[in-house]
Amino acid sequence: MKRLFRIASGLFIFSLFPVVSWLLLGLTLDKSLVNIFSLTYPIQFIWAILKSIFATGANIKQIKEKNPNAVLSSMTIGIVVSAVVFGILAVFVDNYIGYMNMDVETYRDFTLYSILSLFVQLIFGFVLEKLYFEEKEKLGNIHSFAFNSLNLVILIVTSLITKNPTIIIAVTLVSISVYVIGLLIWQYRKFKFDFNILSNFKYESMTICSNLLMFIIYFLGFSNAFQAGNEYIVALNFEVLVTDSQWDACVAISTAVKIDISYDKFDYKKSLKNAFMFMGVVVLCVLIPFFSLYNIYQVNLQIALIYLSMDLLDMAITPFNYIYKPFYQLKFSAIFTTIFAVGEKTLRVLLSVFLYSAFCTGIGQVIASYIQVIVYLIIRFKLFKINKEGVLERKTVKQVETT
Repeated sequence: MKRLFRIASGLFIFSLFPVVSWLLLGLTLDKSLVNIFSLTYPIQFIWAILKSIFATGANIKQIKEKNPNAVLSSMTIGIVVSAVVFGILAVFVDNYIGYMNMDVETYRDFTLYSILSLFVQLIFGFVLEKLYFEEKEKLGNIHSFAFNSLNLVILIVTSLITKNPTIIIAVTLVSISVYVIGLLIWQYRKFKFDFNILSNFKYESMTICSNLLMFIIYFLGFSNAFQAGNEYIVALNFEVLVTDSQWDACVAISTAVKIDISYDKFDYKKSLKNAFMFMGVVVLCVLIPFFSLYNIYQVNLQIALIYLSMDLLDMAITPFNYIYKPFYQLKFSAIFTTIFAVGEKTLRVLLSVFLYSAFCTGIGQVIASYIQVIVYLIIRFKLFKINKEGVLERKTVKQVETT
């Protein structure tokens, strides 16, 4: 439980501060800037894909294969690849905004800031993941708080001093970049270059494919939803702002499972109980800011509640999905887990694209999640049992035949 909350608190801080930054920036400069959070939301899944390949996968590989060069090799390649990917997004920022059915002139400057900021945060995320897998959660959380505090304070204070977007963006990006460069120098040591992307992909294939399809879902789905008009854009953006940091914190459930399995310490019963207790805290952290802030940002409550209800329905079964996904990936069949995850996300893509509704992404999310948990539970009770130590283990052929 302690590990889950330590990791979750770091991830929560890591994702909460950007949310608060956009909320405050909307108050200090222009309320419409808050909408950039949902405008660039699909790009966060590109961020997650790169982190899975060059950080999480590499850390699992280093532990399981006892390869001391895996992490730093992957980080080095990851920095270069990420710079290219986010550089391309920055160059075509106007095309991206136009595709998302939002005004280019209004959103250009701070959408560019968001893209470049995500790149810096990704490199920081590489280091944070390394610390978590080294079981240095407290140290990681200290750096997470320091980095995000610096980002928030510099951004907001600069926006209070000057209304010039170029100065605000430049000062903020330079400040957080210096912090990350210093952190990288501290983490690097002499290593032998040893990088195999297929090996990294093997350990994170399900997560990588899921995030790729999540990018498609929100890239196409939000463009679809935004056509409904400004009232829906504002309500959807507000709901995403309120729930996003909590969803990011939920990743701690899977991260804790991956770490426990890597070190052969996974206790199924304990993990499931802790996950449900954790989700209770998450739901409270969603409801309190939602009902406290919706009036300030002039959100249509009825529309926002519809968006919120779909996230809450998903959160109700999240402990099952977030535990079974990494368990089946690492202990059952990486091929099955990846194919199934692709199928589930493909269903969400189809519903998000072809369901002509401002709520298309939420509807697809709920339907796909409940199908996913049903399949996972069938596998759990058909093929696995819990032994006296609380470990989830495969049934024998005879036991399977009798179930």
